Amino acid sequence: AEWDQSQYSIGYGTGVNKDEYPNGITVQQADALLRSILNNTYVPSLRTFCINNGISLNQAQFDALIDFSYNLGPYCWTASTGFETIQALLKSGNNNASDIRTTFGLYNKVDSKENAYQTRRRAAEADLYITGEYNNPDIATPTPSQPDTSLGIPYARPTGNPLLKNGSIGEGVSWVQY
Repeated sequence: AEWDQSQYSIGYGTGVNKDEYPNGITVQQADALLRSILNNTYVPSLRTFCINNGISLNQAQFDALIDFSYNLGPYCWTASTGFETIQALLKSGNNNASDIRTTFGLYNKVDSKENAYQTRRRAAEADLYITGEYNNPDIATPTPSQPDTSLGIPYARPTGNPLLKNGSIGEGVSWVQY
């Protein structure tokens, strides 16, 4: 596991205890950990927020918001402070592209400083939310250089390679940037 800003992480950024995986993990283990945390934590958190607020999303919008929360934490849909702007945008039903890009772009800071990687990530999430296109070149990043050994972070699957899909909107994640 490696320190990742606020937690020890392994695989695709899955939070773990420092010594939980002393020998690293395989790509298959990283995929399983990611699927588990997405399906058991992030998907229910976003789904509950949407249901409680009468929000209907298409699959790309759902995926963009899962990616957003995977990076910022599942609490972003239940927090009373820090995420009011994106919560208000979603609750309002505002689908104005400029407003969506601006709102996603507000969440681009690391230690209160604007971060270029976070800026690109928020732009890619906003584009996915708006266009439904999974082929944004800013999203595709290299695959791990040692796929069968310990993985560092962050890594992304190439676009067009869905991770999870249970066949209906909001029931699974079809894409996530790592």
